[in-house]
Amino acid sequence: MIDSFYLEHKKDAMKKLQTARKQNKVDIDALPILDRLNLMDAYYTTSSCSGRIVVMQLKDLGDKKSAVFHGKWHRSVESNEVTDAIGDYTDGQLWFLAQPPIFHVGCRSLDVANELVIKGVSSGFKHSGIKTVSDKIIVELSSTERMDIPFGMDGHVFVDESLIPLFVMVANKVIMKAKQKVHRLEESLA
Repeated sequence: MIDSFYLEHKKDAMKKLQTARKQNKVDIDALPILDRLNLMDAYYTTSSCSGRIVVMQLKDLGDKKSAVFHGKWHRSVESNEVTDAIGDYTDGQLWFLAQPPIFHVGCRSLDVANELVIKGVSSGFKHSGIKTVSDKIIVELSSTERMDIPFGMDGHVFVDESLIPLFVMVANKVIMKAKQKVHRLEESLA
């Protein structure tokens, strides 16, 4: 028998996912994994992303609450998209990021959580593990590839525009590698 506390958390997570879908706030490339996991009795998903490229303005390093996204793509990008996003920068710090895929999954038990971590690691999600076991069991599946480049400070862009195509090329490679791992994870869940 499945714990009613677990079922309540899963029900709440599914409502939030359905609302996010209606508002087009779900990463489309993450949906096959989200759907597959959510159909299983043992799991439910929370915040997840298949990897993304971001141009972000922060008040201070690590201050995600104040983050202003000037560009956010869950796909490869073109140099002109990044250049256009930089043009909106006004103050604080400006960052160009390629972020790895990350999936947060609620689990019915420690045994199924451990099974999921093993599948994640074998699919290339090397930074995976059980995050919490207090009131609910949450697994984080995260990959390793990333790129974080400071582009500006105090309203001044200090990266030469001629370097942007190079940074975009590397970011696109990071995202393509990430998408391959997402596909491997999807296959491991079949």
